[in-house]
Formats: sequence, structure tokens, C-alpha cells
Amino acid sequence: MEAVARTEAPSVAYKYRAGLAGLSTRDLPRVAWRDIANQWQEYGFGGALNRQPVPLRAANRLAIAEGASGSIVVFPPPHVFFFAREVETNLGYVWYRKDAEGSFAIGVRQGDGEDVEEYRANFALYNAPPGTAQRMAVYFHLVPRPAAEAPTTACA
Repeated sequence: MEAVARTEAPSVAYKYRAGLAGLSTRDLPRVAWRDIANQWQEYGFGGALNRQPVPLRAANRLAIAEGASGSIVVFPPPHVFFFAREVETNLGYVWYRKDAEGSFAIGVRQGDGEDVEEYRANFALYNAPPGTAQRMAVYFHLVPRPAAEAPTTACA
């Protein structure tokens, strides 16, 4: 899924968040991901609704909505999604949001800023020079397998 924006205005930067909403918690009752220590984590859509997306610091920038019939893997476009950065910090590029008792959303996002105090003053924005097309995409990969097997098929 991709949106394309263009401007002729100078000094513009784009930042985006994209995903799928209205997914059924009955059909896909869990979101799973490997954390930055490469350990599997999951969220089972219990508890309160989320007003804002919940960022996940996921290894390989993959989040997986999992159900009995298979999984939906969500991830940002490789290479073009990330701007030139002076530090390598995982800012939580994938997210989920419990929208209602029976539905949720999942997607990708670009960080709002650095989380480490010493880098906050040096957070780079995403340049959009006048007249250039800015491609803002999110990938979804449907897999007829459980979450633990989905990343190998998404990246193959």
C-alpha cells in the first residue's frame, strides 16, 4: 500500500504512519514480534482500548497479526523508509492499536524523535525537495502459517 505526495513548497518534510484498520480480534487474536533482543513477544488484545498506536521496538521491523488460519506480516519498505541517521536506534517502526472490543489496526510509522536524551537535539527529518515525489509505503504479507514461521517467508 502506498501514498505518493508532491509539493512545490520549499523546506518541507514528510513523516507518515500507515496500516490496516478494522481487523477482527476474533480472527486474528494476537500480535507477535521479536523484540530487539530477538525474543518472541505477543499481545492478546485484552485490556483497554488504545487512543494512539502502540509502537513496537521489533527486530527486523516486523509485526505479525496471527490467527488460526494464518498471519499478516506488516513491515516498512526496505532501504527507502529510513533516512540517513548518525545513530542506530530502533524507534519502534511498527505498531498496533486496539480500536474496539472486536477490532484493531496494525502498521508502520516513522519515529517522532530520538528516545535517548543525548541524541534528541540531532533528530533528522525526512527531506522532500520541491517537485519530488515522496513515496510512503507499507507492506503486508499474508502467510498461511503461525507467527513464528511468518518472518522467514516475508523476507525470502
